[in-house]
Amino acid sequence: MRAGLAVRPATPAAALIEALTEVPALSLALVMTVEPGFGGQPFRADQLAKVAAVRAACAGVAVQVDGGLDAETTGPAADAGATVVVAGTAVFGAPDARAAIAALRARLEGRK
Repeated sequence: MRAGLAVRPATPAAALIEALTEVPALSLALVMTVEPGFGGQPFRADQLAKVAAVRAACAGVAVQVDGGLDAETTGPAADAGATVVVAGTAVFGAPDARAAIAALRARLEGRK
């Protein structure tokens, strides 16, 4: 089990980095790329800078990204430093959930 901190898009990267560096028990950062509350929102690429900043400042922390992740957006998220992606609509709304998961995994291959 890990302790982590989730932040919404309006939370600055500096605030997340400060918490992660000052609280040793935190080993996971969840960067929301949409406003929390409901699925199906479009991915906000402007949040990738936050992912990259957290990755650069907190090398030992797992960086999760949640919101609008699919086969198209997973690659850029991984390139920015995400080590875990959370995909809801892309999997559960797909005609073939297994194929959707395989596509997400393929995008992550070699990027972590």
